[in-house]
Amino acid sequence: MPTPIRRSRAKETEEFSDSATMSIEHGAVVKAKSVKRFPAKFNDQDGQLWPANISARMIIVDDRTEDGEDDDKEFFDRFALKMNLDVLDRLGLEDSDLQDANINDFSSREREAILDESNWTIRDNSKADKFNLCLFGKEWSEGNLEFHEDLWVDRQFIAKIHPRSGKRPGSYCGWDSFVSIDPPKKKKKAVTPHPSQQQTDEEISELPFSEEDEKAMREALD
Repeated sequence: MPTPIRRSRAKETEEFSDSATMSIEHGAVVKAKSVKRFPAKFNDQDGQLWPANISARMIIVDDRTEDGEDDDKEFFDRFALKMNLDVLDRLGLEDSDLQDANINDFSSREREAILDESNWTIRDNSKADKFNLCLFGKEWSEGNLEFHEDLWVDRQFIAKIHPRSGKRPGSYCGWDSFVSIDPPKKKKKAVTPHPSQQQTDEEISELPFSEEDEKAMREALD
């Protein structure tokens, strides 16, 4: 009888594997080199729920030090997506119900909703939300941006970099440390004269003219 062939893990691609472990507390100039969205899924092996997220490969453009020892180093960062709260309310679920969850914890209706990509969002005050506010400002906060993850590619920003703890070495951007590298230009504000400086056309017409003013005006009109 032939030996059965088992399924094994694939080697991580360089694009989304972890690499440099860094600590840059003063903040570095960073660029999103590549980005990929991973939809929610139930692991084929054990049925564990893997929530949706956006994974980004970051590169240090400038570590803002004289030596530049961390320049050009790369690391992998993750931005968790959250299920729409309205959907969770309809299902009678909480965020906590999705943590360390298994496919057997949900009904068929709940599973269908969890696997629907449109139900996963960038929630207010999340790491992804703060990143978008840094990159896109009011266009994002006022709901005028039709967002997709590719908009992050090649965008530069400033953030603190922290070493990742856990099984795999690496780094991540401080979720509350994003700073725009290209702030929007200020709009010119209309200057309103102080009331004491304002004069109506009628008031101006009643101002007395000197003889020289009157002569110059007549000569100009002749």
